[in-house]
Amino acid sequence: MSDLQVSQSENTLVFTKTLHAPRELVFAMFKNPENLEKWWGPEHWPATIKSFDFTPGGVWHYYMTGPDGTKAWGKATFEEIDEPNSITYFDAFSDENGNIDESLPQAKSTITFSETDGQTTLLTITGTYKTVDEAKKVIAMGMVEGLTDTLGQLERLLVA
Repeated sequence: MSDLQVSQSENTLVFTKTLHAPRELVFAMFKNPENLEKWWGPEHWPATIKSFDFTPGGVWHYYMTGPDGTKAWGKATFEEIDEPNSITYFDAFSDENGNIDESLPQAKSTITFSETDGQTTLLTITGTYKTVDEAKKVIAMGMVEGLTDTLGQLERLLVA
C-alpha cells in the first residue's frame, strides 16, 4: 500500500496516491454510487448517497454519518468526465436539500487516473479553492487525515 502524498501551492492542494489496480477498475469505483458507498468518507464516517447523476452537469449529493450520528452533507456538480482519464467537478458542503453552505470552503476539483503499467494507477486529486485561507481551512478541518482514511478504504477494496 502506498502513502498519500500532499502538496500545497497557494490556493491549490494536490493529493497523489498509487493504487495497485488497473485504471478502468479505479475509475469504476468513482462512477458507480454502489461502489462509492463502500469506501467514500473516513472509515467511521460512512457515506450515504441521496442522488447521483454521473454526467456533465449532473449532481452527486450525499452525507457522511459520524460516530455520534452527526450528518455532514456534501454536493458535487460534475463539470467534465473523460472516462477513464479524469473527472472534474465543483465540490461544496451543503445541507440536506442540496443548498450550498457558502460559509465553508468550496473547490474546483479534478481527479486524474494515470495508468503506469496496466496494473497500477496513479490517482491525483487537485482541489483549487477561492483563496489560500480556504485551502488552509480544509487542511485544519482534517482533510488530509480524512482523505488518507478514505483512499485507504478504496485501496483495501481494490485488493480484496
